[in-house]
Amino acid sequence: MYKVRKAIFKIIMVVLCVFTTTTISVPVVNTSIAEAAIKRPALSETSKTILAGGETYQIKLVNVSKKAKVTYKSENTFVATVDKNGKVAGKREGETKVVVKVVENSKTYQLSTNIKVIKGKLDFVETIEYLNVSETFSFKAASVGSKEKVTYSVSDPT
Repeated sequence: MYKVRKAIFKIIMVVLCVFTTTTISVPVVNTSIAEAAIKRPALSETSKTILAGGETYQIKLVNVSKKAKVTYKSENTFVATVDKNGKVAGKREGETKVVVKVVENSKTYQLSTNIKVIKGKLDFVETIEYLNVSETFSFKAASVGSKEKVTYSVSDPT
């Protein structure tokens, strides 16, 4: 029985030695395949609605290195302008496209985002057609297209 165990042990050791000394060859990856795995620059949003006359929006890029050269251009500067840092300002009501050009690793990428500029307005949430003498009514208004708090007053408090 001892000789059988010893023989089995030797066989197992030989098998383990064969498998542990086997070399694994890894093929060289084609560089064009490796380049395809790198993520392309992109915009975090491809469309945005902002208010005319004051509201701004910061364009955010993803998958862009700090060494990349980035330029921004509004196709219609009457509707919205964009500065060299990608900050968009709504000028007047309308739509435009902001084109973002990214030059990185000798490659040029052209991205764009649609900008819609709207006018803010005030909507009454509750309305009433008339009031009888000595009746009261509380107006409720909401600002549409603006984050500003709505305040109002009456011209004749009597």
